[in-house]
Amino acid sequence: MRRNERDRQADRERFYMLLNRLSERSKGARLLAKCDGQMNLPECGIYFFQETDELRANGKPRIARIGTHRITQTSRTKLWDRLRQHRGVLSTGGGNHRGSIFRGLVGFALMQRHGLNCPTWLKKDAISIANQKGELELECLVSQYIGNKMLLLWLAVPKLEQRKFIERHAIALLSGYDNRDADSPSASWLGHDSNKEKVRRSGLWNQQYIMRIMTPPF
Repeated sequence: MRRNERDRQADRERFYMLLNRLSERSKGARLLAKCDGQMNLPECGIYFFQETDELRANGKPRIARIGTHRITQTSRTKLWDRLRQHRGVLSTGGGNHRGSIFRGLVGFALMQRHGLNCPTWLKKDAISIANQKGELELECLVSQYIGNKMLLLWLAVPKLEQRKFIERHAIALLSGYDNRDADSPSASWLGHDSNKEKVRRSGLWNQQYIMRIMTPPF
């Protein structure tokens, strides 16, 4: 059954209320740049990124990306492994956007916003050492953006199917792709410069599930 807009708005408010409870229990969301492997993170879970400059009507940061990890039965990636890929490498300030779609999206938008030139950025197979050196400046900018603007909240979810279910429906609920009443991104949001229509229209740094419909069991 398709939810009407009034129901979806109420669902979003309830979703954010639950996230506030989650934040209180974990002693507050923290910037990704200040997170490390010593934190008491679960092995498996869902992560929510609130973007500090993107505010809801109540003045609190809105969710700008939702994700998970270990999406196949054979994968052994831990939640922190995934978060570390997004954060980047502390020792160099760089990172690997080919291992993180999120980094790739942010990097292209930064190129567009600031008129930067990095012709190998969108080439998945351009992984030579020379190319990686040429990409380091942009990788560093991506690390700065993600690390200093993304507030991390997480939820322990051991079972694979439950992680997929929560990720899929949370993105569908918050997506503004065909939903005028969803939390709209600000006029200055970096995602407006994305090369992906789904990012621009949804207001999220996600591409999967943004055109899905959230179902009441969520």
